[in-house]
Amino acid sequence: WTVRDVEYVENTNNFIIHNITGLKPFTQYALYIRTYTTASGRQGAQSSIVYFKTLSN
Repeated sequence: WTVRDVEYVENTNNFIIHNITGLKPFTQYALYIRTYTTASGRQGAQSSIVYFKTLSN
């Protein structure tokens, strides 16, 4: 797995968007999202694994 930390930037819609670049064509990938909390938070969370395949050139 490659880990990428994405900082939350406050915005009006509360979404975090992160583009994943450098993927190879016609290749299967998997990803999941894990949240971390601050010292005042109780616990983080983790999504299920999502599998996807990039399109061919």
